[in-house]
Parts: sequence; structure tokens; C-alpha cells
Amino acid sequence: MKKSHFTFSVDGNEVVATETLQGAVDGENVEAFKVEFDIPANAEELTIVMGDGGDGIGCDHSAIGDAKLLTTKATAVEPANKLPTIWGHLKARY
Repeated sequence: MKKSHFTFSVDGNEVVATETLQGAVDGENVEAFKVEFDIPANAEELTIVMGDGGDGIGCDHSAIGDAKLLTTKATAVEPANKLPTIWGHLKARY
């Protein structure tokens, strides 16, 4: 238990799938896992899915901390409105 994994997709195409991540070992937090990849300039949707790490959903909790989307000045855009955060639309695979 207390394991999870993440899948990052751009426009429906998986670009990164993490290894199974352990949340804590002997009560101590583990090191952060850094994910970095390029997003094409014409991309429309970034999807991040958290999975159960293969051991069921008991005691699972994951967080994406200090997340940043970086761009060059040449490709920067101003969002028309604030980008939406969607809560309640969870995709679980068992």
C-alpha cells in the first residue's frame, strides 16, 4: 500500500509514465520524483493520471508539488481566462 504511479499525456498521447512510487519508507517521506518533458507548441491538452501503483487504492495519496509549465518568450501565450482545474473527474483503472 501507499504506492502510486503517474501517467502524463499530451493530446491523448502518453509522453511519460513513472515507475511505481513509494510514499514513505519506515514513516519517512521519500525523495521527490522529477518529471520533465517537452510539450509541442500546438498541443491543446495536458492530462495527468494518478494510478494505484498496482497494489489497490488503500492508503494511497499522491501530490504534484511545485509544478511548473515553462515556455520560451517566442511561444508564450496569454490564457484567455484562467486555466481550469477540474475536480471530481477521476479516471481509475483496476
